[in-house]
Amino acid sequence: MTTTINYGMKSASQEYGETATIGELLADRNLLQYLNASSDVRAMSGGATIPADALVSDYTTITLEKEGSSKA
Repeated sequence: MTTTINYGMKSASQEYGETATIGELLADRNLLQYLNASSDVRAMSGGATIPADALVSDYTTITLEKEGSSKA
């Protein structure tokens, strides 16, 4: 399944295996570099933080946000 990862105005669509975790996605330096994202980002979906052990395949769209940022 293809998952779209958004960060700011950039996005990337990638295929991930069924066992790929959010933690692995967040550790993917090539992805972070492409999106111009720093390593201190968290994965979000529907306004909620996705835990590192969640499977990427459970999501079609993931938004990366800088840690500590809040849209309050």
